[in-house]
Amino acid sequence: MTKSIVTAVIATYNEEERILPVLDTLVRCSDVHEIIVVDDGSRSPVNVYASKYPTVRFLTHERNKGKAAAMETGVQAAKGEYIFFCDADLLGLQPEHVSGMIRPVLDGTYQTFIGIRFNPEQRAVKLFALNSGERCVKKSDWNALPQFYKTGFRIETGLNFRVKKSGGKMGYAVFPYRQTIKEKKWGFWRGLRQRWIMTKEVGVTYCYIVFYDFWKRTS
Repeated sequence: MTKSIVTAVIATYNEEERILPVLDTLVRCSDVHEIIVVDDGSRSPVNVYASKYPTVRFLTHERNKGKAAAMETGVQAAKGEYIFFCDADLLGLQPEHVSGMIRPVLDGTYQTFIGIRFNPEQRAVKLFALNSGERCVKKSDWNALPQFYKTGFRIETGLNFRVKKSGGKMGYAVFPYRQTIKEKKWGFWRGLRQRWIMTKEVGVTYCYIVFYDFWKRTS
C-alpha cells in the first residue's frame, strides 16, 4: 500500500438524498484519492448513484449491521493507509474542511485529527464533540482496535482511546459544517430514541475504558 493514499469511507443507512452534497464535496477534494460508500442495508440503496459518481466505489450490506460494521467493510476494502471517515448527513461540508482534517495527519503532526461540527450542542460539550464521525485516522490504528469497539456507536470513542493508549497525539478543530439532527431526520420520538441509544452506547464504552485502564494499571 502507498502511504500517501487517503481513502474516504462513508457508512450510510437511509440517507439517499442527504449523501449527495457530501459526495459532491469529497470528489472535489484533492487530498482524497479514493472514496468508498458502504450502504448498510438501506431501503433504497445509494448505489443507484454509481453512474453519477463513476470514481466512487459503492458497497452494499444486504441487511443492516450497524455503523461500525459498515465502516469495517469500507476500511478493509480501502487501498489507502490513511482513512477519512465521514458521515452521510452533513450540511455545508467543503473540500477545505476535509483537507483541514487530513493534512495534519499526513504531515505527522497528529496521529488522528477530528472535525467538530458547528451544531451548538456538539460545540458545547467537548467530550461528546470529540466523538464526531469526521476524522482522519491511520488504517493501522483501526486494525489494532479491539472488536469490542467495532459495534454500534462505540467506534469513535474507541478510536480516540486507541490513539491515547498508544501515546499518539489527537488534534481537533471546529469547522463550519453541521449534521442533520436525528429528531429532524426520523421525527421527534424516533430521533430521541436513537439519540438515547447512542448516548447509552457511548456511556458503556467510557465505563469499559475506565475499568480496563484501571485493571491494566493494577495488574
